[in-house]
Amino acid sequence: DEREGIRMQRMTLLVSGYENGKIDVWSVISLNATLLFSIAEGHKSKVTSLAMSSAEIFSGGSDNVLKVWDLSERTCTNRILHSDSITSVAVDIDVVFTGSGQLLRAYDRTNFLKVHELELPEDINGLLLNKDRELLTV
Repeated sequence: DEREGIRMQRMTLLVSGYENGKIDVWSVISLNATLLFSIAEGHKSKVTSLAMSSAEIFSGGSDNVLKVWDLSERTCTNRILHSDSITSVAVDIDVVFTGSGQLLRAYDRTNFLKVHELELPEDINGLLLNKDRELLTV
């Protein structure tokens, strides 16, 4: 793809999750996507949320589990059990946020211990960290 004389060849990763618990990792260059690898049994049921850092994938499922995947090793390095389906995941430099029902939880990324929990008045359907590192919920 060429824009204003600049040739764009940057690779971007795309992660997709499915009803059967599978997770796919794609390489996207310009408008072409190539499957890099699949995690056949990512979750026992539907993948409901995904987030990514430079080295890890964070997946939440209707099996009530948050999983942390090492991108280079393609293995699950951490599992955090919730009491309800995980509807959303957001990742900051040192914290992972999850939304599950009305509960917003924050976990330390170094040891994955829960550092904060907040009950909101309604169910959390989405989480987003903006460029100023402010967390938004829907």
